[in-house]
Amino acid sequence: MPAPGWSTRPARPGDVDALADLKLHALRDDLERAGVWRPSYNRARFVREFVPSETTVVVDAEGRVVGCLAVHPEGGTTWLRHFYLREEARGRGLGTRLVTEAVAAVTTPTVTLDVLTGSRVETLYRRLGFVPVSDDGVDTIMRLDLRR
Repeated sequence: MPAPGWSTRPARPGDVDALADLKLHALRDDLERAGVWRPSYNRARFVREFVPSETTVVVDAEGRVVGCLAVHPEGGTTWLRHFYLREEARGRGLGTRLVTEAVAAVTTPTVTLDVLTGSRVETLYRRLGFVPVSDDGVDTIMRLDLRR
């Protein structure tokens, strides 16, 4: 259990719509700021990339979906993808625990992620040791070297 009042479970195929909605809710401000708010495209991208076996879902005490995080091994790294939390789940240490637990289970030498440049969550990633490796003005690619 990640934090009092919250629990995690593996994603199921039927979670796709709720998680796509979560993405749109959680990222709207950042996507608008970056000039890439296109709800139908943003939803379709999530649906296309959603892999239930790679995704952890966070639910509150009433069973409502409030967050998710996917872990996707690819090549010599593991990608953290689709990390979204509803506003009411932020600022309580839940995100730190989710990312920390995901990283602890990784078997590749690095963990990589992309984040919308200037997003609030970038601070969390930096605090956990991720460093920027590229930035195209919209997305920042960050990496954590686990060999240290």
